[in-house]
Formats: sequence, C-alpha cells, structure tokens
Amino acid sequence: MVKILKAKESSYYPTSQNILKDVEDALMEAQDIELYLRPLRRPIQFLQETEFPKIHALIPPLFHTICLIWSHSQFYSVPARIIVLLQEFCNLFIDQARSYLSPEDLLKGEIEETLEHVQIAVNTLRSFKNFFFSHREKLASYFTNGKEFKPWDFQSNMVFARFDLFLNRLVKIEDIFVIMLEFQKLEKLEFGGVKGKTLSEQIYRMNEEFIESCKVFKEKTYDPSDYNNVEFEDDYVEFKAKILDFDRRLGSILCVGFLDCSGLESAFKLLAIFGYFLEKPVIMEIFSPNYNILLQMFDEELDNCKHLYDEHIRQMEEGNEIINKNMPFTSGNLKWSKALQERIQTFWSNFLYLSHRILEGPETALVYQKYIEMLTLIDQFEEQIYCEWKSQVDEVCQFNLDQPLIKRNPENGLLSVNFDSKLVALLREVTYLLMLNRSDIPDSALAIYEKRNIFTKYIGNLELIVQWYNKLKQTVLEVEYPLIETELRAIDGQLREAEEVFTWQKENCWKYIEHVKATVYDLEQRVQQSKENIKTIQQIMNAWAEHTLFSRKDNRKDALLSLEDKEDRLAKKYKFLKEDGYKIHQLAEENLKLFKADSSSDSWKIYIEYIDDFIVDGFFNTIMHNLDFFLENTEKGLKPAPFFQAQMILSAPEIEFKPSLDKEAGDGFYDLVEELLSNVFKMSAQVKRVAAHLEVENYQVFCTFFIYMGVMDLI
Repeated sequence: MVKILKAKESSYYPTSQNILKDVEDALMEAQDIELYLRPLRRPIQFLQETEFPKIHALIPPLFHTICLIWSHSQFYSVPARIIVLLQEFCNLFIDQARSYLSPEDLLKGEIEETLEHVQIAVNTLRSFKNFFFSHREKLASYFTNGKEFKPWDFQSNMVFARFDLFLNRLVKIEDIFVIMLEFQKLEKLEFGGVKGKTLSEQIYRMNEEFIESCKVFKEKTYDPSDYNNVEFEDDYVEFKAKILDFDRRLGSILCVGFLDCSGLESAFKLLAIFGYFLEKPVIMEIFSPNYNILLQMFDEELDNCKHLYDEHIRQMEEGNEIINKNMPFTSGNLKWSKALQERIQTFWSNFLYLSHRILEGPETALVYQKYIEMLTLIDQFEEQIYCEWKSQVDEVCQFNLDQPLIKRNPENGLLSVNFDSKLVALLREVTYLLMLNRSDIPDSALAIYEKRNIFTKYIGNLELIVQWYNKLKQTVLEVEYPLIETELRAIDGQLREAEEVFTWQKENCWKYIEHVKATVYDLEQRVQQSKENIKTIQQIMNAWAEHTLFSRKDNRKDALLSLEDKEDRLAKKYKFLKEDGYKIHQLAEENLKLFKADSSSDSWKIYIEYIDDFIVDGFFNTIMHNLDFFLENTEKGLKPAPFFQAQMILSAPEIEFKPSLDKEAGDGFYDLVEELLSNVFKMSAQVKRVAAHLEVENYQVFCTFFIYMGVMDLI
C-alpha cells in the first residue's frame, strides 16, 4: 500500500509512511517487552501456587529478575513502567496475605494461632519491601559491559502507597493480638505476701474488664484488613485508650506488690513475671522509683553476705568447722564459698537484665564496687583453703600408702583395716573437687583417685576378712577353740603378711586377698553353721517341754486326768522323742565334719560332752515341766479341781475303793500314780546318748529319783 501511494505520488504517502514507522517501532517495543517479561511467568506462577508462609523464599529471585529486566530491556527501563510492575506485585502480595489470613474470621479465632498468622504476613510483607530497598542500593551491579547506569530515582511511596496502608493495618491488628496475649497472663497471676490477696483481687477485676474490652472486636462484622474501614480505626483508638488506663492501674499495683516483697528473690521474680509490662512507657514511668529501692536491697544483701563471711571465718578460727553436709573440710568450704558467690552473682546478673537508666548512675557504680570487693574476698578465701590442702597432700599420700593393709590390736588380738582416715578424706576431697570443676588438683591426689576402684575393692574385701576373723575370735567357745586352733593359727600366719609385708602401694595384692578371704570365710561359715546346729538342738529340746505328756480331758480345767488314751499318747510321744534323737545325732555328726575333727580326739570328746550336758538339761527341764503339772493339780493350797477319780463301793460289812487307796494294795491308786510318773521319766530313755564314750546307753535320769519320791510323799 505504501509503495503504491509512493508510485502514484499520493498526498497520503507521507502520512502512511509515518504510520508504518510507528507500527514498526511499536512492534519492536512489544517484542522487547515480551522477551524480557517472559522470565516473570514462572516466579508469578510460583507466588500464586506456594503456601504463603513459604513465599518469602521466592522474593529474592523475583527482585533479581526485575533488576535484570531494568538493566537489559530497552523499553522497560523507565520509571513509569517499573513502578506499575512493582505495584502489581505489591497487589499480588496483598491478595495472597488476605487469602491466607481469612479476614472474615481474623478477630474471632484463637489468639495464639491468629497472632502467628498475622506475624507471618507482616514479616513477609516487610521482607518484600526490604528487598526492594536492598536491590535498589545494588542496582548498579546489574549494568555491565559499559552500559549506562539508570537508578531507581523515583520515590518509594509511588510503589508502596497502597502496600503501606495494608501493612500498617496488619501491624495494628498484630498489636491488638500481642496485647491480648500478654494480658491473658493476668488471669493466672497471684501475689503473695501480706497484701497478696487484695492485689490478686484487683488484678482479677482488671482482667475481667480487659476481656470485656476485647469482645468489641470479636462482635464486629467488618473486615479488619480493609485499610479504608474507618470503624476499625475508631475501635482501635478506643481500645488503646483503655489499655493506657489499664497500664496506669497495673503500674500502681506493681508498685504496691514490689514494696510488699519479702526480699530480693521475690522482687526479681515479680520483675521477671511482669517484664513485658514494665517495658511499657506508662508503667515504666510509674514503677521507676522502685529501682532505687531494688538497688538498696542488693546493697543490704551484700552487707548480709559480708556478715556471713566474717562469721564463717570466726567459726573456723575457733575450730568450729561449718561445712556442707556430708562433705569434707576443703571441698565443703569451697562449696560454701561457691554458694555464697552464686548468691550475689545471681542477683547481680538479674540487675544486668534490667533496662533502666539506674544502671548507669553513680549509686550503681558504688554498689558494683562493693560487689567486686565481696567477690575478691571469696576468691581469696577459696585460694587460701585450697592452698593449705594442697600443701599437705603429698605428705599424706606418701606416708599412709606405705602402711600395711591391716593392723592388729595388741591387747585383744582383733584386726582392723589399716586404710588411714586421711586417705579416705583425700579421696572424698578429690571427688567433690572434681564435681566443683577444679583443674589444679595435685598429681599425687589424682593418682590415688585413679586407683579408687582398686582401693574400694581392697578395702571392701579386707573389711569382710576382718569382720569374719574378729567374729571368730569373739564368738568361739572354749570347747570349740581346740577344734579350730590349728586352722586359726594357719590363718594368723597368712594374715601376718598383710600386717607386715603388703602395703597399699604394693602391686598384685588381689590374689593374696582373695586367697585369705576364701580361707577365713570357709572357717567362719563352718563355725557359724556348727553354732546354728547347736541352736537347732536347743530348739528341738525346747519343743519337748511345750506340751505335757498327760493332760486333763479336752484340756478343760474342771475335767479329770485323761487316762483313756494314755497308751496312744505314750506311743506318739516316745516316737517323737526317738525321731528328735536321730536328728540330734545327725547334727552332732554334721558338726564333726564341719570342725574337720577326729571323733577319737580328746577335744572332740570334750565338745560332745558339752552337747551332752545341755541335752541332759533339756530332759531335766522337760521332766520337771511334767512333774510341775502333777504338783499344780494336786497341791491343796492351789485348790485345783478333782484330778483323779476313785469309786467308793459299799460291800458289807466294809467300804471298798476302786482303785484301792491302800498303799500296799497291788494295782491300786498308788501304783497308778507311780506308773504315770515312771512314764514321764522314761522319756529320757528314748534318746541315745550323744557322748557314747561315757558308756551310758541313754539319758535315763537316775538322779531324779529323789524328785520322784518327793512327789509320791505329797500324794
């Protein structure tokens, strides 16, 4: 068309030629813009598809791409177009944030969860704006190969006008939720002290009022993220005014609560609990005078600590060791000093967390100087105590480790483990010093400490040896000693090495200790078992006297002597005694083996006669118990119920008794009593004599004949 107009020399040719040139320029511009804006497709797609909390990671590559477009595109490197592009991205971020926050439920959800979402949105939007400024600063680095640098010299509010309005609205919403969350803590607060109840009630009432103030936002139906909504602004201003009133009231309550604190610890607890509120300007202004009181309290605490220190030093000089429970002298004093040091350091560290101008005043400088002086005194005390201990360590180690393992008391021959108490104290000191993280413990003390497990093993086993040996020496009977004399002398010979040769520094003592331990243990166990066997024999004999051979019928006090089952009673009792006699002989044989004795030796015969003697005593007690039963039931003075029964038969011209009461009559009452008593004495004939060498078959007690005759006379 242009060529035809040119050929015809048409008057429209110049105009057509200009139109063609404009179209060609526009096409070139469109191609350039399409070429350089094409890389934005994927970032935009990612921004739309990515979850909002993760969107911040896409911001740096987005601005990198925008900077490349600005530096390379011929037609897009002008402020008007880049401003529009940035505005579109601002709008995209605003839309994404609104979708994430769900404005219709923003003020009605859980405070913690909603606050977290709002803070994520605020941080993301601020990140977007910060990356704009940071990339604007380094924009020159994108112009390479001699290209002319074109800065973003337009005002930032041309890009962020709407963005800032939305961001400021989110910041206000965040402020509301932060205040709500912090004021929720008032619900759980309780004051102690004299005025605690009154102050807690005031806090409770204030919390109720605050909850009512928060209901205003939850009951509204407007969109709080709409920055054009004036109603929200009015509610926010009113809410902040109420919070200002709450702050003033809370500041007054905190002042009263602080003055009611019992000491520094409770005062710092109060400050820690209300830390957020104390940073608020209104409350800080009201509470500020109390910081001077807090400084005075710390000054008094330093004076108290100095008094404790002086008292401790005085007690030490007088010989009264005041140390921590169960701790030795040195580590106990170091622990005490550490506790005193931590006491004042904890309070001072709490001071350092306070953000108040009092820390920069001259009064604080004076208190700090006193604090440093107190720490210096404690450090000097620790150094003195520790150096005194260190100076004695080598001597204690060398002297006591050269001592024998055990020592014998020359007066009674008893043994004791010869591990000096100074070494025990040394090991305890090292244990606690390591717990206190002391790094300059002497090598000699550490060397002993490294062997503590070996020493513990040695001491534990030596204590057992000493315990068993001393028990043998103290409990062995005169009749038992000859039976173990040879073994005891052999043990004394083995122990002599521990008394004279082996020391705590000598290596390879363990095999010797094990051998001696096994030997002493074997003898002690055998002797103790023999004693247990003797106790068993005594228990057997005690059981004989628990029940009498005869009794009243059905064990009733008003019944007659039961004679119908006499033969059965005798058979059972005699069988029981024979079985017990067999057990006694078995136990005696077991003791023979335990003592490893010769049954024909004089020492064993003496020992077996010793057993025989208390068996005789056992039978004597058993027989006497049965005789006492007869005497108690026939003694006139005790007025017992009838014991025997005799029938009176009228046979003219005489009166007869059955059984006969005539002493000379055969099968009479006298014979019956004599038979019963004879049955009692025959119990001693049921056990064979343990001391067989005495050539007496059993324990028939002939010497009790006189007792028998005395009973018969009473009858």
